Amino acid sequence: MRKTDIKLDHIAVQVKDIDIAFEWLNKAFGFNQILPPGKVEMKASGKNGQRCCITNQSGIVLELEQISNKPFEMPENTKAAISHISFKTTNLKGLHKHLLKLGYIDPAIEIRDMKVVHILYFTGIDGVEIEIIEYQNK
Repeated sequence: MRKTDIKLDHIAVQVKDIDIAFEWLNKAFGFNQILPPGKVEMKASGKNGQRCCITNQSGIVLELEQISNKPFEMPENTKAAISHISFKTTNLKGLHKHLLKLGYIDPAIEIRDMKVVHILYFTGIDGVEIEIIEYQNK
């Protein structure tokens, strides 16, 4: 197997409500398509609930999991976990304004200038940490 044979397929995110999370991610980042077969019962993971995969024009795929056999809880970081989801953009200022207009981020959260990149870091729906990067031309 060559290293190029491995590509990211999707990232799964546990949410309180799939429909609300889908709407939020659609408005924030353009995740406007639910992939076939749509919302389905979760079977493979041993969890009861529903899941669906969503995508945007860039082809990024997120799996939304709504677990129904236990109350929604923020996971404790007692084992390896994804700490955040990072997106990249070529218009961070415009996206920042868009997220402010939607009320998705606190006005006190500003874009950080890290010289090589500009970064916006905030907590999104259901506690998901989100980082948005705009790479700077040299």
